[in-house]
Amino acid sequence: MTVRLWDVESGTYQHTLTGHTNVVNCVTYSPRGDQVASASDDKTIRLWDIVTGDCLQILSDYSLAEVSSVAYSPESGLLVSGGMDQHVRLWNIDSGKCFGIHCIGGGKVLDVVFSPQGHQYASASYDRTVRVWDTKKITTEFGIFKFILSGHSSYVCSLAYSPKGDQIASGCGDGTVRLWDAETGHHYRTLTGHTSAVSSVVYSPEGNLIVSGCRDGTVHSREISARTFSSTSRDCVESVLCIKYSPEGGIIVSRGLDNTIQVCDMETRSLLHQLCGHSDTVISAVYSSHGDQMVSASKDKTVRLWDMRSGECHCVLSGHSGIVYCVAFSPQGDEIASSSNDKTVLLWDLSRGYCRQRLSGHSKGVRCVVYSPEGIQVASCSADNTVRLWDTGTGACSRILSGHTDTVLNAAYSPQGHQLASASADKTVRTWDVEAGECLNVLQGHDGKVTRVRYSDVGDMVASSSLDGTVRLWSVASGQSLAVVEPFQSYIFDVTWSATPEGNYLVTGCRDGSLHIWQTIREGEQCHVRLRWGFMHRSPFTLANATIQDAHGLNDLNKRLFKQHGAEGTPASPELK
Repeated sequence: MTVRLWDVESGTYQHTLTGHTNVVNCVTYSPRGDQVASASDDKTIRLWDIVTGDCLQILSDYSLAEVSSVAYSPESGLLVSGGMDQHVRLWNIDSGKCFGIHCIGGGKVLDVVFSPQGHQYASASYDRTVRVWDTKKITTEFGIFKFILSGHSSYVCSLAYSPKGDQIASGCGDGTVRLWDAETGHHYRTLTGHTSAVSSVVYSPEGNLIVSGCRDGTVHSREISARTFSSTSRDCVESVLCIKYSPEGGIIVSRGLDNTIQVCDMETRSLLHQLCGHSDTVISAVYSSHGDQMVSASKDKTVRLWDMRSGECHCVLSGHSGIVYCVAFSPQGDEIASSSNDKTVLLWDLSRGYCRQRLSGHSKGVRCVVYSPEGIQVASCSADNTVRLWDTGTGACSRILSGHTDTVLNAAYSPQGHQLASASADKTVRTWDVEAGECLNVLQGHDGKVTRVRYSDVGDMVASSSLDGTVRLWSVASGQSLAVVEPFQSYIFDVTWSATPEGNYLVTGCRDGSLHIWQTIREGEQCHVRLRWGFMHRSPFTLANATIQDAHGLNDLNKRLFKQHGAEGTPASPELK
């Protein structure tokens, strides 16, 4: 009867959302990532603020039955819900009112979904069918019924649109997945192989693979662009509950209840390793700089070191008395640091597999730990609102960096190691002089928790990402905001820099599977930003405080957005004319 919001890195929950009085059947994030909608057997839908945990709206109708599923429209202005009363309802989020009801008539509605572009929405039903509506007249009516997709021999329990919105995949209780043309309703393929109900189905970000999770404990990956399907399946100890792609689409992580790490090569569609050994949920896992080793942190209070060639566990490092939040390799690769809810950081000698230093001093859990470029110092970030700097040789705390007013979530050293940047739930980034322990600048402008901070390779800029859906670029010298990239249509998982012979690039990865690549050109107190991407959904974006020099491959909406921010067509950028 509750919903919990969890920190992905640490595995700890941020909020417990209470209010429902019966089983919660479905939860989903809004496209912007600032809200969560939950559907319950208590006959209500609740909308929650993920930052505060407050209930923003309770959507209810006097005739509403148990709600099985809910989905946001891409623009976040509408919700569609399906219920046990055989009805599909459309809701206006701002008013909280139901303005459209479709009666299915043949069975309970088990799943609902919007197409990525928002042109359609579809429902899956116990009556063995999928129904599709066109949203062209959704403002004046509530969508035009398009067609019924028939052919399944049992109830339809899961739905997914392809990234382009041209296909629909439906998972069935008979163990099959059917692929349909979203425009014509034509059925052109049936995927078999599962022995039980297909509880989850998802497309890869590129749309060339489809992955299905089944109650028989298997995941099948199929290449749908080929005439003959190639597939990969794997068995888990327990049922597969959910499947997700990584932002780059190359690795798929499937999570059951077996406390393992699954390492899959999606190019060859093969399971490389199933790393087994932890007795509770794995929170964090990082590669060594050479990629030949991996270290993992778990709720079972242990750290494990893995050989990535064989998949074997080298050693189990025990010493923490609480959940291990974070692990990091030293630059030399001979040592790792781990941070824990037990308020300590442990430094481990990998050659002998023992803890050589226990760093104590924080008054609350330590959320993040990071090595300096030379490895002579580590910085630890804590829920006690401080950052501590430690000498890795002696284990002594050399500095306590105070100033943040909420949990410090992330930190990064400058390339030279003279400065440190810290990101906090207080919505600010602070830069510090490592030697003096003094705060150099407080970078203000974000409207939500700052989750990541990274220095550019040269060290003249800092990039920060936030729950407000933006990435900001800052001048290290002046602390001024050089550019704001907004709004991302999904939660930003990570931000990092990459220096190439062609220039400096900022790479951002989002929850929706999109990967944005930004070329950044620094000229004094100006930052010229050139947008490029390997894959992204066709969703709106804007640029603020940035000079646009050229752009290629834009859709009409993005061209208009560029023009709204002062871009003009030139011989170098003919698409803006």
